[in-house]
Amino acid sequence: MKFKKLTQTFTLLLFLSLFLFTHSSVYATTAIAESDISFFNLQITPHAGTAIFLFDWEWQLEAYAEAKNSLGEYEDDWDYKVGEPVQADAEVTWAKGQGTASAPTPPTYPDINVTGVAKSKVEIPNCVIGAASSLGRGALYNSFMITGDTGAVDVDFSVDIAGSLYVFTDECGVFAETEVIFGLELDGNPILFHNDRLYVGPNSSDSLSFSEHLFDTRTLEFDVPYCLYLEGDSESSAANTPEPSSIALMLIGLGGLAGFAGRRRLRNVKKKMSQKTGFFSLIFLFAGLTLFLLLSQSAVEAKYIGGEPPCKCCEAPSTCPRVSDGSAISITGGSATSLTEGNQQEQYNVTSIKNASGSTIDFSLTYNSYDADNSHAQVDTVMGYGWTHSYNIFLFNQRGHIFRMDGEGRVTKYQLGTGGKFTPTPGYFETLVKNPDGTFTLTQKDKTVFTFASIPNTPFMVGGPVYRLTSIVDRNNNATTLNYTTGNLTTVTDFCGRSLTLGYNGQNKLVSIKDSLNHTTTLEYDSTGRKLLKITDPEGNSIQYSYNFMYQLTQKVDRDGRIFSYIYQNQKPVAIKDGAGNTLFSLTNPTNWVTDSNALARNLMYEYIHSTTSKTDGRSKVWKYEYNKHGYLTKVIAPDGCTTTYTYDPVTLNVATETDGNGNTTSYQYDAMGNRIKVTDALGNVTTYTYEPVFNQMTSMTDPNGYVTTWEYDANGNRIRETDPLLYTREWIYDANGNVLTEKDKNGNVTAYEYDACGNRIKIIDPPVGIPPIVCVTTMTYDAVGNMLSRTDGNGHTTTYEYDGLDRLIKETDPMLGITQTIYDGEGNTIQVIDCNGNSTFYEYDLRQRLVKTTDALGYVTAQTYDGNDNRITETDKNGHITRFDYDVQNRLWRTTDAINCVTTMTYDCVGNKLTETDGNVHTTYYEYDALNRLVKQTDAVGCVTEYEYDAIGAPGCCGGTLGQSLIIKQIDGNG
Repeated sequence: MKFKKLTQTFTLLLFLSLFLFTHSSVYATTAIAESDISFFNLQITPHAGTAIFLFDWEWQLEAYAEAKNSLGEYEDDWDYKVGEPVQADAEVTWAKGQGTASAPTPPTYPDINVTGVAKSKVEIPNCVIGAASSLGRGALYNSFMITGDTGAVDVDFSVDIAGSLYVFTDECGVFAETEVIFGLELDGNPILFHNDRLYVGPNSSDSLSFSEHLFDTRTLEFDVPYCLYLEGDSESSAANTPEPSSIALMLIGLGGLAGFAGRRRLRNVKKKMSQKTGFFSLIFLFAGLTLFLLLSQSAVEAKYIGGEPPCKCCEAPSTCPRVSDGSAISITGGSATSLTEGNQQEQYNVTSIKNASGSTIDFSLTYNSYDADNSHAQVDTVMGYGWTHSYNIFLFNQRGHIFRMDGEGRVTKYQLGTGGKFTPTPGYFETLVKNPDGTFTLTQKDKTVFTFASIPNTPFMVGGPVYRLTSIVDRNNNATTLNYTTGNLTTVTDFCGRSLTLGYNGQNKLVSIKDSLNHTTTLEYDSTGRKLLKITDPEGNSIQYSYNFMYQLTQKVDRDGRIFSYIYQNQKPVAIKDGAGNTLFSLTNPTNWVTDSNALARNLMYEYIHSTTSKTDGRSKVWKYEYNKHGYLTKVIAPDGCTTTYTYDPVTLNVATETDGNGNTTSYQYDAMGNRIKVTDALGNVTTYTYEPVFNQMTSMTDPNGYVTTWEYDANGNRIRETDPLLYTREWIYDANGNVLTEKDKNGNVTAYEYDACGNRIKIIDPPVGIPPIVCVTTMTYDAVGNMLSRTDGNGHTTTYEYDGLDRLIKETDPMLGITQTIYDGEGNTIQVIDCNGNSTFYEYDLRQRLVKTTDALGYVTAQTYDGNDNRITETDKNGHITRFDYDVQNRLWRTTDAINCVTTMTYDCVGNKLTETDGNVHTTYYEYDALNRLVKQTDAVGCVTEYEYDAIGAPGCCGGTLGQSLIIKQIDGNG
């Protein structure tokens, strides 16, 4: 009876609370965002001659629609046809989008009756906790030329557009945003453009409608084909959270607590009442939630539960620029955040098959939060949103151009040039050609060739035909081939037949990768196949991932149970925390796009808002970064104000000048292929370089003293001779696969090598030594993935090696049968080494995989601690003596305090040159440097001065060897 009465009381309180709650707002909808745009009446009017569509080509039309919400629902639709109308529709709870396009068949002129419509709408009702977004897109493209004369001609382009935008929120709404974009492009260059956007926060509304005639004139060439692209785009998003009255929340909370109290009194009831406890647990949870909402109510900003936080950059987009490829902050365990891309990135290395020249197959998985929700990539490429792998490389046609998606999710655009060749975006030095059989060939500057072909039943779609990678051939004709079954990549095979085998589930999602030793990595997904939840390596260790409703990675649990959490703002990563809640770093002004939103091709027409991105490191020190309009890093400002600046070559986009924190500038020049041909250092010394035209290999280097080093190559681009300034030479001979067969040093000594069919070096024959001459021969054997199994030296002594499923060395047996074993944790850190005498050394690591404790075979312990930037701040030796280390704001060691409190201090200039060092007796040594950061003067504690002079050689380290280093030509000590 007590239980029944208690339940009745709670039910009454609950209904009363809900009554008050539902009547606290009179609006049927609390967040609305919708817009539409249409384009029509296209006109192309040359001032002379006639515009014709090439070969009566029909219009290519495409439509795309997408809708998603915080409930986890997602729907998209894509339609692509040639010469026929297209329509795409997508709808989920609270959101829907639509795109349409139509054109006459065949193309008509002068009345070009093409139309396109894009619509999107989000409507979240009744103070529901949630968020949603949608988009619609309609697009067309075709090719034309102006005929009837020669030379140049002015051509008028015009089109009519119309549409409307509306946003609304009440007190429950967090924000509502909608945007429309129209673009007309000629060969990828914008001619006509229109953009409107509305955004409101809580308790606001706004609307507008438009009808415009867009017009522009461009000068074109007669009889030159041009690609025309038109697109209309509509995007909407909104979010809200309830703000019920305080009375309602209190009643719900008190009712829940009353239920919880009743549960405590009923703990000893008969077993038949035990099923009630689950109900009371929910009551308590609900009560806690409602009381939390009550206590956390704010008049400034509602709390956003169950999805992304409110958009912080929408009202002031100038603080949130989107920039391109650049530096990244690496986090232990394969995670990184790109400062310039503004993306959270994750990489998982699966396996590598190798030989003497390096890896023949490298297979890794890559996640990028920018493409996570599929709105930017418009493609779920067999691993769920945001994920791809090394060999998921493909071409696709969009906006009349060709694009390449690489194995890390990056996109490169190619424009059709002369001779049927496609040229890439500036900064890339490769060519793309469509072959007569319909395949494509991509040739990089080192003459590595990628071949792409249309694969039937490809299980993903992009805006146009997809051509997938089928082979990679290096300059020595070593081929890696990719085979597909029912549209899925199933094997990757190197030139000698070693392969990876890929398996898929019924959703065409990659679920296994098996190497030549049958070591298998498995992948698991959620029920929709859109979220990769777990990766399990061949040793049975797993990494687990969690996501928000935008499919952005929010948490990773690594193979040893370490937890990393990823914090986002405005859909961009702003912080990463470890399992203890410590912030590894945080970003302010997270970068964001200011551009159209055309799928993978959105980088065709972008502008960047200039801004500074700040990173707060693990010691709460702020680093600032600035970028140019291309998204390239132009300035780094250290926490102490020291500043490094960069400029870029406008043609190659390579670094043109670098000015360090001391104000010293080094400049660089490049040829048309991006090869560095001249370096001028801060003292004006010049180093020049030349290259051969086929493989772009360096053929000569002339240093500032005029000394020349030269290199020669065979027909495959392999280096066969090097001649130094003193005319001494080194020579090499190669086999057909590019393996070095013989190597002759500057003294004429020849070392010979032999290889197996897969390019593993199985024999080394050293030059004869001694009298009589003795030839030392070393032999090796390997397993099926290129791990060395045994090595026999010239005396016939053999060492053998064993590996685990991750190709980590776990056992080494020396010629005396002494065994050394190595044991690892799940992330590959060495945790125990057992030497050949059976003695063990143990290693321990913290949450960030930093070595914190070493215990030797006698039980002695050495320990380290670290600061937030991974600088070692204490070291305790095996006798318990502690040495402490302090660092400046640039993480340079400036103070060391030993176990007896003897202190050594250092100071530095902006680029890290040590200026002073003061020992424990307060004796100070001073250092001075030239503009090339070379030590020129040292003054010790008693005033004794040593000076250094150098020759002109100050070439950068990239040049290698002694030729790239400065030479001390005079040293003057304290006695003169």
